[in-house]
Amino acid sequence: MTLDPEVARAEAMVVRTREQLSRSVLALRRAMVKKSDWHQWVRRRPALFLTSAFLLGIVLGQRSSRRRASELK
Repeated sequence: MTLDPEVARAEAMVVRTREQLSRSVLALRRAMVKKSDWHQWVRRRPALFLTSAFLLGIVLGQRSSRRRASELK
């Protein structure tokens, strides 16, 4: 059975479009993984993360010591 040339072209276009879409989705997935990788963020801005961790430690330490002080009273 021979296909109409128009149908064959349409099917070939559908196959190409699926392949392009698949590549695009894969590229988008890779980009999202790269953007959400916290290791990369820390490597790019180590001082910012170190400072933030230090300040967070101070805040949590103060809250903890206040809670213990109020429990002792």
